[in-house]
Amino acid sequence: MSGTTVIRSPNDKKEYRYLVLESGLTALLIHDPEITAQGPASGGDQDDGRKAKRARTDKGAKAGGKKEREHEDEEGDMSEGLDEDEDEEDEEGESDEGESGDEGEEEDSSGSGSGDEEMDGNGGKRGSKGDESGDGDDDEEGGGGKKEETAQKKAAAAMCVGVGSFSDPEHMQFMSVVKTLYEKAVKAHAEDPAITPPELAAILEARRFPPKWTTLARFPHLWDSICRGGLSHYLEHMLFMGSVKYPSENDYDEFISEKGGSSNAYTELEHTNYHFEVSPDALHGALDRFAQFFLAPLCLEGSLEREVLAVDSEFSGVQQEDACRVSQLICHTAEVGHMYRSFSWGNKKSLWDEPKAAGIDIRGEILKHYEKHYSAERMCLCVLGGESLDTQEDWVRSLFEGLPSGKGPRPDFVDAGMPYKGRHFYAMPAVKDHHEIAITFPMPSLFKLYRKKAEHYISHLVGHEGAGSLLSALKRRGWATDLCAGIDPDGHSQNTACHLFGITVTLTEAGLAAGPGLGLAVVDMVFERLGSRLGRGWAWRWWL
Repeated sequence: MSGTTVIRSPNDKKEYRYLVLESGLTALLIHDPEITAQGPASGGDQDDGRKAKRARTDKGAKAGGKKEREHEDEEGDMSEGLDEDEDEEDEEGESDEGESGDEGEEEDSSGSGSGDEEMDGNGGKRGSKGDESGDGDDDEEGGGGKKEETAQKKAAAAMCVGVGSFSDPEHMQFMSVVKTLYEKAVKAHAEDPAITPPELAAILEARRFPPKWTTLARFPHLWDSICRGGLSHYLEHMLFMGSVKYPSENDYDEFISEKGGSSNAYTELEHTNYHFEVSPDALHGALDRFAQFFLAPLCLEGSLEREVLAVDSEFSGVQQEDACRVSQLICHTAEVGHMYRSFSWGNKKSLWDEPKAAGIDIRGEILKHYEKHYSAERMCLCVLGGESLDTQEDWVRSLFEGLPSGKGPRPDFVDAGMPYKGRHFYAMPAVKDHHEIAITFPMPSLFKLYRKKAEHYISHLVGHEGAGSLLSALKRRGWATDLCAGIDPDGHSQNTACHLFGITVTLTEAGLAAGPGLGLAVVDMVFERLGSRLGRGWAWRWWL
């Protein structure tokens, strides 16, 4: 299917084509006349043979209410168009004064993401970092002037797969679950005689997976400890490790690097994104290798432990980052049984040690997860190049022919309910020397109302910095230095189950100590202002 009109700016010189292939794959093709195939990209030769480093670029940081990368719109329709002018404005700077409360969600949410530094809040990059800094020809010429650099635009592609950490299988952390259930059963036995610790002890000693959890089903009120172990993230890593057509596990990374490009990927809660950029003359070769991720990945046994150690290293590297610790607190404090109450990142313990001890075939689980969820109708492809749209379409149809399909629409979680009931207060010491207080309001998912942008109005009212604003009142008292309000474009803040509207205030020492302490005087002022601006019923309904 084709022929859908893509709305664009009058100043946009690109050409677009929107396709839905017979397999169900959605594709957006972009012809940029400024992308040419004349010679290698600047600096491409300097990266010859460099092996790409991979690191997860996962859930967005909440620090300061701003995101460090672009985010894929969970429900965005590619046919709604791309506004080039908006992209350029985003690159020029932040929003004007008086709208800083919108910074968290004003960033473009229709892009494919750049994989900038963030991991479960603030992580590192996953991709092969091609040299893009120039080829060293900027020698000074007479008079001390430098030769003018002419950076070459690169071709690029991205694939978004509509499955993420919310779909991780539960049984991958069987041993951890059983141990936790057993410990809870021992404590609860005195209160509930129906709970018999010896039965759970037998399961623990058997060290085997009970079919369909029939044994543990007798203790449904203890299932809150079930923790999905990060298999979607692990699968993301393994797809880079060779395919049937290109069996060398470094073939893709080396090709991208040799052609002056870079690649990256990240796993969110409801989608996984893979993307690359490369010298224009290498787009077809890169697409060919890229397509094999989704056609015939090998997931070789010999690569499993190396990649799980890479996942574990990423997890270990951010444990002292405040944004990541807050992200995990968000998970840990969710309602019992809710999918938020999970460990979606994954580490060696959850993905290797405990599954091995439970006799789980790890490679088999990865392949089953791939076969269950990676289906063409759940995928969206975007290609940007200097070739004509007809050429790009021919490439996409030939290279991505044979994608697995037939699994149906991507999973959604509209019936999961709210992750929080409210009226809870948590205090957590910061690693960095700063004080913040964050107030979170759960609300129904707003994806179907994305044209309305109602949350942007509230964000503007709360985050306004001018005279008479909440921030100006806090500054007069010497209690705060900054305030951000809005819905962050990360998986926990935006998904099909709910949206989380947040107000984050950066406190001074006086603000931290005011009233009963711990910033509660600031909280009181926030709700007082919400009541006067938006109606007391709205403000206190969420609070209570």
